[in-house]
Amino acid sequence: MIHLYSKKKHKLPKCILACVIAGCMVFHGAERVSFPIVQADETEDAYTDAQGITYTPNQDGTCTVSGYTSDVETDLVIPEKVTIDEIEYPVTSIDEYGFWDCDSLISVSIPDSVTSIGTSAFENCISLENIDIEACVTSIGDYAFWNCDGLTEISIP
Repeated sequence: MIHLYSKKKHKLPKCILACVIAGCMVFHGAERVSFPIVQADETEDAYTDAQGITYTPNQDGTCTVSGYTSDVETDLVIPEKVTIDEIEYPVTSIDEYGFWDCDSLISVSIPDSVTSIGTSAFENCISLENIDIEACVTSIGDYAFWNCDGLTEISIP
């Protein structure tokens, strides 16, 4: 864990952080400023399929869509299950920032097995026009579709 300041009353680090955030807001027209979370690969078991979707197995025997690597304009279909190292995992979630800034996505179909869509999962997917979300999704994170200017249709049965 990184601490931005110690428990001692040092005001300088807080001041610097406030100036950086204020500067970002000025340069971005005072709109919402995104700071994507960049994490090191915590597992060597991540798997990327032919569509460019990266899946990360979870300890509970499920897997999460954790990223996307293709830049080809596409209609993406997330499968209900994926096989990694001969083990079949149900796909149950889309991670925070999973498709962040993927401007090549045209449409996305999310299967019944997915129950949660993380914060900013599709943020800045400016070419995304429609998305099909099955009824099993019970949680959609904040800003999941932020700045998806081309999004004209969201289908939820």
